[in-house]
Amino acid sequence: MRKILIVSHDNLAQGMFNFLNMILGKQKNIDFINAYVDDITLEEKVNSYMDNNKNCEIIVVTDLYGGSVNNYFMENIDKYHLITGMNAVMLLTLSIKLDSNETTESIIEEAITSAKEGIIYCNKIQLDSNEDDF
Repeated sequence: MRKILIVSHDNLAQGMFNFLNMILGKQKNIDFINAYVDDITLEEKVNSYMDNNKNCEIIVVTDLYGGSVNNYFMENIDKYHLITGMNAVMLLTLSIKLDSNETTESIIEEAITSAKEGIIYCNKIQLDSNEDDF
């Protein structure tokens, strides 16, 4: 079974998790960890999660490359798939494809491509659209 673990500084992970549940309905194979919000260390939270999901293929999605959360996961990168720079489009794509027969690597590549394509400077589109009107 594949699972997604969303991990971030503060409450961003929970916010993304709530967003996915609002859009897609309750997701049983998606979890989150908020780092640095209480007295439980990131290491303790991650170890507990991994111990409870030993038989799962885990896709870890973090908020920021080079940040302390992502750096923590870089130390054991051979135990899971790690993606950073999370955004809503990336998480939606991963979530929708999670139970497919596609390889995990292809799902991740598709999610990254979708995430990049979803970043749009809307003012530029509006300006281009106005120019076409003349």
